[in-house]
Amino acid sequence: MKLIRLLIGAVILTTSCIISDQIQYWDTVFNFHDGVFMRWRYRLFVDGQLYTDVKVELKHIGYEVKDGYNCKKFAAYYVNSSTISAETTYVWYSNSDTGLILVDIEGGYVPMPVFRNDPDGVRYRIGNRTFHSLREIVRFMNSVVWGGVAEPTQLSQPQLTLKYPLAPGSRWVVFTSPWLRTREIVGMEEVDVPAGEFYTLHLKTYDEDAPDLTIDDWITGEAWVKKAVSSKVAVYDDQGRFFKFVTMTDISELEEIGWGEMP
Repeated sequence: MKLIRLLIGAVILTTSCIISDQIQYWDTVFNFHDGVFMRWRYRLFVDGQLYTDVKVELKHIGYEVKDGYNCKKFAAYYVNSSTISAETTYVWYSNSDTGLILVDIEGGYVPMPVFRNDPDGVRYRIGNRTFHSLREIVRFMNSVVWGGVAEPTQLSQPQLTLKYPLAPGSRWVVFTSPWLRTREIVGMEEVDVPAGEFYTLHLKTYDEDAPDLTIDDWITGEAWVKKAVSSKVAVYDDQGRFFKFVTMTDISELEEIGWGEMP
């Protein structure tokens, strides 16, 4: 009986240590390791039908002072599709006591899939915006995700991507221009992706300018594990008459993460 009590006590102590470690772990900053690279599988669905399936890689390539911030510079590019623009996008992140700041982007970082032809005259609407093709919607969705004001994407101000300390219930303003974006850590979840199973923080993003767009992220202390972006799109015929809604969803899931030597 004494042995059983000792075993139970050991289990309780071990569990408490695990929980304590998790809480302490999330009370730290997000750490982009030197030389890190992350590869995601990016898929785009329209009403559940797969339209695009490619891989995207983000790689730490150096250090640079950008707009007064000490930054790590990253290159983002597609790695496995002849239907995707080969242009490399450059991204600058800076870590501070306040949080992880997205300082700037150069390039589009938008998928350019070859869609089947849209019927003549068909128009699509998200909120009060009108689009002439699914391709235009994808450009818009990705530009909104980055908070860009143009294509290729341009930032109007640095963005507070993550606010420290990272903890469920935390909410902050990501940026205020060209619209208001806020982000919230809504909980902790286990997420299964091609790279494995991760215990993550679940983030939700809210945009004043695009209320019909939902953005969810799942992160650990050193990796962006998953992103899901979804929008309900109204479709109109060539006479301007509404005839259906479609749902566009893009999902990025981590396939590989590693560290290498800096060039």
